[in-house]
Amino acid sequence: MNGKPVIAGRKMEHNMKDLGWENDWTPPNIIGQPRIDNTPQIVRDCKAAGHIATATNIGRCLTRCTCEQCGITYRVDSSD
Repeated sequence: MNGKPVIAGRKMEHNMKDLGWENDWTPPNIIGQPRIDNTPQIVRDCKAAGHIATATNIGRCLTRCTCEQCGITYRVDSSD
């Protein structure tokens, strides 16, 4: 390894803040309980600003979302 960050076999831009997995931000909904939303504030601000994240398929049911304007990247696992 050369010490450079790698996401799913691809090099990540060094200036990007890796927010991890979107799936980890919000736990499964429990019926009758209020929905807990742990989405990072930077992602909320990004969406509120109308930024459009680039979605890149990085594997089967795996997507990397990146906002160049905010300098953030995160991954989503859409499998069951």
